[in-house]
Amino acid sequence: MKTLSIVISAFCVTAVGCAEGPGGTLDAGALPDGSAPDTSLAQDLGTQRDEGSGDDQGPPCVSGQVPAGAQTSPLCGLGVPVRHVRIEGLVATRTHASMQLFFGLPEPVGPRDALLPGQLKLQFYGGGAPQPPPDVAAYFGPDSVGFPGEDDFVNTASTVCMDLHAGSESTRALVVLWRDGEQGADCDDVATLTYATRFAHVWAEAVGALDLSQGLYFYQSGGTQTPVITLGDTPALAYDAVPPPECTLSPVSTSASERYVAQCALDAPVRHVRLTDVQVADPHGAVSVLLGYPAPEDTSVGPAAPTSTQQLRVQLYGGFQPHVGPQLAVHYEATSTTLADDAAFLNATSTLCFDIQDGSATTPPTLVLWRDGEGGADCEDWSTLTLETAFASVTDYGGVVGAPDKSLPLYLYQNTGGSTGAVTLFTRSALAL
Repeated sequence: MKTLSIVISAFCVTAVGCAEGPGGTLDAGALPDGSAPDTSLAQDLGTQRDEGSGDDQGPPCVSGQVPAGAQTSPLCGLGVPVRHVRIEGLVATRTHASMQLFFGLPEPVGPRDALLPGQLKLQFYGGGAPQPPPDVAAYFGPDSVGFPGEDDFVNTASTVCMDLHAGSESTRALVVLWRDGEQGADCDDVATLTYATRFAHVWAEAVGALDLSQGLYFYQSGGTQTPVITLGDTPALAYDAVPPPECTLSPVSTSASERYVAQCALDAPVRHVRLTDVQVADPHGAVSVLLGYPAPEDTSVGPAAPTSTQQLRVQLYGGFQPHVGPQLAVHYEATSTTLADDAAFLNATSTLCFDIQDGSATTPPTLVLWRDGEGGADCEDWSTLTLETAFASVTDYGGVVGAPDKSLPLYLYQNTGGSTGAVTLFTRSALAL
């Protein structure tokens, strides 16, 4: 793995070039005028990029000393996309100090400037006294995504390492973060950097590729820290080793004896479900989304109604004319709530999507459902999914509160009278309720 080691000193920074030294390591060397670097101030800033004269050297690793509070330094690139980063000696004090790494910039930007699509910033903010708290975040272009967990570790000297997955036109970018010495992670031993030992991970909010091969800059807001930054071209963890934030199962195949389909596991609880081209026939066609249900013991019979606050069922029923019409309902604990007075549309192909909030010991699992093409709702365009465009919603179950058990796989039940083109699950909700 190619690596880059660079110490950035808050005391003195000298413009020097870059070169790949023995063993693929970029290390200390001569200054442009041929003199030896001054190591008394812990400068380890790189050598010339080429192996010839200084007249043909590459761009400087560090552009020069800048005042405390606005210290920005370009980093030598690898010539290939950066896929792994290690920072030793990371410190951001509770004086609103921060350390930031930028990727894909044509030129330096301010620490608060908005980024463009394709650019990445990793920010370690120390917080204030007493507020706000420390915060670790990734900025995927203009979108900021905070890492879950307590971030006060940034207030004392720490070592962290990160995998960077750039994403593509069809996949989201991903950053996985480890804390050295925590949960068995050792940033010097790649074998210990697993999904189980990670501190946290975050996904970009949309698909798109990041530029991780050029425009690398490091920023720290003053202080006397001299962190060591190591860049590598190989991630510790494969992209598909991290459970996705969303997934689609298609086609959905069931039979008279196998009526249940377990959906894929996500990296967080399911908060939005989309049923594409779903239909339930008359008589007795049925499709149900089951949360908090264990694996069925008999896959040839329908699911029982929920009996606890850990279970929730959204049911589409085709009816039995002329006695019973089509029905769309949600069943939670021992309650049943009808979502449509006239659900005849279920006998034809429809696309439905719904948010299902987590619920708690004091709140119910709110459900908001949209019917594609009705009221301005488009289940593939989340900007159209609002309370105003909702087809139905449930905010109360007769006073019953609780949280469905989302640690269990979500199941789709479908009998021979039901059909579903695709099921898509999301860990984020369309609404922030």
